[in-house]
Amino acid sequence: MLAQWELAEVACEGLLSIVDSSFVDVYALAHYPFNVAVVAQLLNDTPLFRAVCRIISEDCDAYQNPLSHDRRASEAASLVALQLLSSAMCRHSVLRLSVRSAESDILLATLPMLLMTPIHASTQMSMLDAIFQYLEQADQLPRHSLCAARILRDLCASGASQQRHIVELLRSRHSLQTHIRAVRTALSIQTIDYQLADVLLRDENSITLSQARGETARILLEIFADAVELSPQSANICTYTFAFTPNQNGKLYEDEASTGFQQLLSALESVMESKSPLELPYSALVEPMFRLLQRLVSPRCSFSSAILRFLRMSDFVPRLLQCAFLCDTVADEEDDHSLQTILCMRRLVASSVLHIAATEITTLLTAGYLDKPKELYSLLLEASSKIQRMDSSMAEDRDSSVDCLLFSLMKFGCPENRSTGRQLAYPTFIHFDAHRLPELLDLCNSVTVFGISQFDVEYMHRLLRREIDATGAEETDSIENEMRMILAYCTELNADLLVTGSAEQLISACAELFNVFALFAPVPFIANQTQFVMLRDACFLAIEVASSSTDACVAAVSSCVCRLTEAICALAVTTFDEKSTIRQELSTILLPLLELIMQPSQRTSKTKFNLYTACHSCLKTCYDGNVAVRELQKTDEDWLLSAGSSAAGDTLCTTISAVAHLIGKTLANDISNLPPQYKLFLAILRVNEWDSQFTSQSRFPFTSASVISLGN
Repeated sequence: MLAQWELAEVACEGLLSIVDSSFVDVYALAHYPFNVAVVAQLLNDTPLFRAVCRIISEDCDAYQNPLSHDRRASEAASLVALQLLSSAMCRHSVLRLSVRSAESDILLATLPMLLMTPIHASTQMSMLDAIFQYLEQADQLPRHSLCAARILRDLCASGASQQRHIVELLRSRHSLQTHIRAVRTALSIQTIDYQLADVLLRDENSITLSQARGETARILLEIFADAVELSPQSANICTYTFAFTPNQNGKLYEDEASTGFQQLLSALESVMESKSPLELPYSALVEPMFRLLQRLVSPRCSFSSAILRFLRMSDFVPRLLQCAFLCDTVADEEDDHSLQTILCMRRLVASSVLHIAATEITTLLTAGYLDKPKELYSLLLEASSKIQRMDSSMAEDRDSSVDCLLFSLMKFGCPENRSTGRQLAYPTFIHFDAHRLPELLDLCNSVTVFGISQFDVEYMHRLLRREIDATGAEETDSIENEMRMILAYCTELNADLLVTGSAEQLISACAELFNVFALFAPVPFIANQTQFVMLRDACFLAIEVASSSTDACVAAVSSCVCRLTEAICALAVTTFDEKSTIRQELSTILLPLLELIMQPSQRTSKTKFNLYTACHSCLKTCYDGNVAVRELQKTDEDWLLSAGSSAAGDTLCTTISAVAHLIGKTLANDISNLPPQYKLFLAILRVNEWDSQFTSQSRFPFTSASVISLGN
């Protein structure tokens, strides 16, 4: 019997070496038909696929046998079989696209059909059932559970509609407690040693068992985060295995449950309590944990209210905002690459924390609660010695007056201070075709780090090596040097994408909190004058960030600037009695807005409309005749003569006159570059205004305010 399992292990190892070295692109279909045929056999309901699955199923049966020994004879063979299936299934989407492009007659089964149907006729067990059995053995068989998690990731990535089918199949087994226990075991941090440098591990045979446990947990966290993102309102594998069952009172669990969700919160509690979170043995899991929690509390998730209520019982969100991870300094002895990785992860974690805080504040204020929102406002907006240390340690030229958590994090994510917009040196091509590099980059854009798209440098190396081997040249030193330059460029490009992506997410999270503050302003627990100053400073900071950010950041920040300006104008009317004071205060915002509009850049129509709407709000507030002001109550006899002098000394008129020519030029260019549907609306509006002037009748039921509302 032992010899049979050794034979099965050797056979699977031979097939695994073929699959691992296989390219399944269009070129491979024409030049390596044997390798493609082996992969295709493993991706169809063939005898080969059934034989490999039979090895796995018999190992699972041996695990369930109470008379089996601690080390099963089938253990080694099942590991190689799992590695073989995992390696083949990660090539499924690429092979399917290659078959379509080459118009080949190769047929491929879908992953749900392969993994969710019974392995053989004598049992109802499917590969999905086997996956959860190996996840339950994560402590005893970490490499088995790692391969099982990778197969589950490929299955869940096959389509959003598969979430419902996966949950239905798992429920039909009536083994909820088994599935809960499997996820809880896989997410347990007790035996994990998984640092930031281990995120891009490839060969599971060369890693330690504790690193394999960490990689398994990371994959599961990402699977759950994607499942909640794809199916927030319907059943998904995350909410099923976390056993969310809210009752009529909104309680998340009926009794004291122990699920993977408790494991997640326990790990995050350790992060919040630690003075050096980066030194924790599972530091590479911190970002996926926060990302999953952010998706779970998002308003799009059907369990958001129950989860927030559950977190509120332990005062989770306020303690989260005081976490050392947000404001601790970075060790000076870190090298450049490690430092950039740490900074990027901190931005991503901070963005998730701010999204959670924004959701919590919105939920509480909507329900009419004031005590908790007041505490969260205080933590976000009041000065702190920790934040001052963070500011001084991360930017030498940082303004020392910016010392509240929210504003400091906005500055921390500002691309101007983080060099995210730097130009990379393009490699010099002599042997390779420079025009094919973008095509190769598209083929290699297949991996993610911290949820940010990255290029697969290893796959790029294989493609370039294949090109070199195809030349048949004897002297390849110069070609290989050029290949190394290209790979170095891809590595730098990945680093730039990671820095830029993390900065964009942090700025977007800060903008979301600014939107919340603007939406609920004025709140009763802060004086109107204080809120006006806070929103005005936030608007200044948002404009400053938008002037130096990427296009993706400007789109989010412009919407934030528009909402902040509307809230500032409303507060100005209720806070100040003098119209001259209102104009003077709003003129300080209008000038930076106009400078941002006139800044040369390629912006979307939505972004331009937001900025123009912000300017319109300022002007409308300053010159609205309905504003109650003290000047109208004056009874001076020279009120008629003083009107001209007040207009001449108008701060807004002076501000606009200084840049009137540039404003007109920019506005003309923006109108000429409008999409066709907006140009048609403007033409109709022009005819409407012409009719109103000469006939006192409007041909169309539009007003000039409709132009401003186009962007909304």
